This record gives sequence, C-alpha cells and structure tokens, in this order.
Amino acid sequence: MCKRVSMHSFVEKYRLIFGSNIDNFLQSLKLPKEKFFRLNLARNFNYLSEFEYLNIPFSRCDLFDNVYKLKESDKNIRLSDTISFFTGGIYIQNPSSLLPVKFLIENIDVDEPVILDMASAPGGKTTALSEFLDRRGLIVANEPSKSRLKDLNFNIEKNFAYNVATVSYDGRVLHKYLSEVFDAVLLDAPCSNENKIFHDNAVLNNWSETLVERLAKLQRELIESACFTLRKGGILIYSTCTFSIEENEQIVEYLLSEYDVELIDLNKGDFDYGLSGNSNIDKKVVRILPHSGRYPGFDGFFVAGFRKKGGGISNRNVKILNSGYGLRTPAEDSIIYEIKNDLYLSPKYQISGLKYEKFGTKLGKKIKNMVEYSSQACWEFGDKLIKKKLVIDDYEKAKKFVKGENLKLKDYDNKEGVLFFKDIPLGYFKIVDGRIKNKIDRYFLRGLK
Repeated sequence: MCKRVSMHSFVEKYRLIFGSNIDNFLQSLKLPKEKFFRLNLARNFNYLSEFEYLNIPFSRCDLFDNVYKLKESDKNIRLSDTISFFTGGIYIQNPSSLLPVKFLIENIDVDEPVILDMASAPGGKTTALSEFLDRRGLIVANEPSKSRLKDLNFNIEKNFAYNVATVSYDGRVLHKYLSEVFDAVLLDAPCSNENKIFHDNAVLNNWSETLVERLAKLQRELIESACFTLRKGGILIYSTCTFSIEENEQIVEYLLSEYDVELIDLNKGDFDYGLSGNSNIDKKVVRILPHSGRYPGFDGFFVAGFRKKGGGISNRNVKILNSGYGLRTPAEDSIIYEIKNDLYLSPKYQISGLKYEKFGTKLGKKIKNMVEYSSQACWEFGDKLIKKKLVIDDYEKAKKFVKGENLKLKDYDNKEGVLFFKDIPLGYFKIVDGRIKNKIDRYFLRGLK
C-alpha cells in the first residue's frame, strides 16, 4: 500500500510540472541504466587497452574527454571485474555526477586551491576533483557517517588521491570550525534520490512530500554552513540527483535571499533549464531531464553555482608542511611523512584545528635503508618509483595477481619491481623462491567483493 500511495503522489506531483510530457518523463526513469566509466586523469597509462583487448566496445562521452560509455548493455560485461577497476584506473560513474566537478574547476580562480567536499562518500566526485586538479592543492573531504567514511577512504587510497584529507563532521556545524576558509566548496547534498525511484524500492517506498520537506530543511542548513566556510570571492557548487523544486531551485532562492552571494550562469544554454518559473534562476542553473533527450543515458541531475561577493584572501589558517623524511617526493606539491616506518604521501597544505581521519595515501614502508613501495603508489606512478619492471601478456594471470595470488616465474634478473599487464601497472612484487610474490595490500581485496 505504501508503495502504491508513494507512486501515485509522485506521479501527480510531476504531472503538474510536466503536463502532457508526464508519460515521457516516467518512461525515461524506467529505462535501463547505461554503463559509464571515468578514466583516471592523473595517470598516464592506457587503461582503454584492456577494453580493446577484451573486445568491449565503448565510445567517448560528449561532455568529458575522460568519460566513456559501453556501446552494448550486455549484462555479462562487468566493469567492476576489470584490472583497471581493481587498480583505480577507472571509476564507474554516470557523467551527470561529474557536472559539479566540471563547473567547480571551470570557475575556480586559484592554481592551488583549498577545497571542501562537504558530503563526499563514496568518493566519486572527490577523486575526480583530485584528478582534474592534477593532485594540486588540498581537498578536505567530509563524511559524517563512519560507515560511509570507510568507503570514502578506500576509494581515495585505491585512486591514490594524495592531495585529499578526510574529516568526519556534521556538515551543518562545519562553519563553527572553519570560517571563510575555502576557495571553493562542493555540496552534493543528501536528497530524495528521485532519479532512482524505479530502480530502488527503498527510494520509492520512502518517498513522500514530508520526506522532501525534511530534506529541503537539511539542505538549507548545509548550504548555510557551506556559505560561511567559503572565503569572499570563492565558489560554491550545489547539486542533487533529484527533481523536486523544493530541493533545488527553492534552495537557490533561499541562499540568494539570505546571503551575500551571486548566481553563476552555469547553463549558458547548453543544458535543460530550471523548473521554478523564475527565469532569473532557471536560465542559470543546470537540469538534466532524462526525457528531454539532450544527453542520452545521463541520470537526472541538478547543479547551481554561486560566487560569494567581495574579494581578498582566505582566513583559512593553512600552514605549509615540510617533509619529515629525507626521500625525494615522486610528485610536485606533496610531502612525505613517516609513522612507525610507514611512509605517506600527502598534500603540503594543512588546515589547523581539524581532526583528520585520513591525511594522504600510503607510499610504502621503510625496511632498513630501503623503501618497499606500496602497490597503490605503483598504480599511480608505474615504474617511476622503481626503474625495474616486468611485463606479462597473460590476462588471466594478471587478474589473478591483482586478486592477491602469487605467480610462477620463468626468468627475471631483479629481485623486485613493478609488474605490468602490457602497459597497465599491476603492483609491486618481489621474487621469492622462484615465484612472483604478490605485495598488494590485503586491504584492497575487500574491494573485489
């Protein structure tokens, strides 16, 4: 009964908005989801070669040079079962959810920004931000849920997004710790997820006008806090994956009426317009309406951008760190620090007064006077860390290796190195008793489930 009532209420609500197009709107939400993936821009490896080797047809997405769609919706094709996915070379992600990242990067005005990702798990936008910035600056990724924080930290480590630091605060009170700190804030707000209403029974069963109103209240509180954490002249990007005007255009109206911000024209005629009836807002915000057909396969989405009025420098109380370890860093704008013989690569900036859950990524561990590099560092840098590599052409053996198995060895002179499948790095290894000893951290094997 709850499901039937929810669906009736949902349909009648959007019938008032879309009128004669209601059937097209509903049908567009029932279509099977297309399969998209994002290439890791921070790495210079040809992950597409794996798809070519497997004869998986793909095409590039119009809006993003590094986003691809599978041409066939064959259910047997599992992107999560590829080497590229295991090693952080690709991220499975609908391109709609990359629009907030695209707009933030296009409108930011500093080269090494300090950015807040306010509600960041599971990490798709966070890791994309890191890649689009080529690991420059500092991204503070906040996730209040401790269980979701684990997924966020996992994806950051696998992606090797070393310029990301994670924290776990209620986003509504972040401004109490961070006043006018950030050059940019990304708020992908918790929402009613109406885009998934025919694909997730929980979304449909829980949907109600009361839920929408409750979430809109939460969104107002979050965007207020986000605005306070933003420096004058900084950029705020707000997004949801839902259709309701209450959670989208009305949040924009609220912020414009209550705070000293101006709306950025993100749309520029390239996307569907807003639905509020206020042309001053509707023409500047971005809607992805699946039934419009402008971007086939894109999930329903909403994005708005604001600039905080005024100018000047940040009050961010950011200090530049010095490496506590004498090893040359493998990347610019990073440092190495050591904890109990474990070495970490991290951003060179740190905001004082925060409790960090994770700061940087694991570079390796110190063994006597040598460094045993982590496989995730090898996934990022390939053989730049160790000028010794072993290339194998057997795909099944390569998959076994990234799943934690050791391999038999024929001939290899060196005792350690980076194993590759063709030109894709698989991870760090050592030769032990004539076998290629797998050194991939067991931490990553849970990601194979």
